Amino acid sequence: MFKEILKKGTPDLLDEWMKQTLQLKKKKLTTFVKGLKKDMKAVYNAITSA
Repeated sequence: MFKEILKKGTPDLLDEWMKQTLQLKKKKLTTFVKGLKKDMKAVYNAITSA
């Protein structure tokens, strides 16, 4: 789903994806999501300008 968010430029789906991903309790994915959360403005800008 993350790939689709990037391809379609739909940052509004990102919050739900992050919530669902954290619920999986997979260490690497949790680390990735926490990294994204550190600079959400940059993440949103990257998605909408891709």
